[in-house]
Amino acid sequence: MKNFFKSILILTFLSQMMIGCSSGSGAGDESQKGAILLALLEGSSTARDKCIMAVEVMNQCVGTGTNTQFNPANMCSTANLKTETEYDALITCASDRVATTNCNFSQNKYATAALAASNVFSKDFDTTKPSCNVNSIIVTDWYTITVPSF
Repeated sequence: MKNFFKSILILTFLSQMMIGCSSGSGAGDESQKGAILLALLEGSSTARDKCIMAVEVMNQCVGTGTNTQFNPANMCSTANLKTETEYDALITCASDRVATTNCNFSQNKYATAALAASNVFSKDFDTTKPSCNVNSIIVTDWYTITVPSF
């Protein structure tokens, strides 16, 4: 029964995200949605937890909005999930890039996750460092959402 209710919550949340429903128009609404989603995903596996941490680090460089930030439901879904080691490397790399670029400052944020991925987390940004997106670990497609399995 617990899994049934969890599935209902996930489907309801994802449906609202896709339709664009919200109770208000402030940035707080997005963080509330993200908090709900992360609460649903937390504790499922260590790799998923590390993926969620990586998403949070990378989202520091992206402005707010339903279809703009890195999507933990998609990036950390079972279909896209990578290894703990890969997420450890991504967290380290992304943290370094955030600190180097100051992309977490409001005036330096990118409009979309795709722009942040190509301008901050790719090798093109700094040719002396490898890309943070080794093995295509960064998923920026908001519109192809895979419902996570628990």
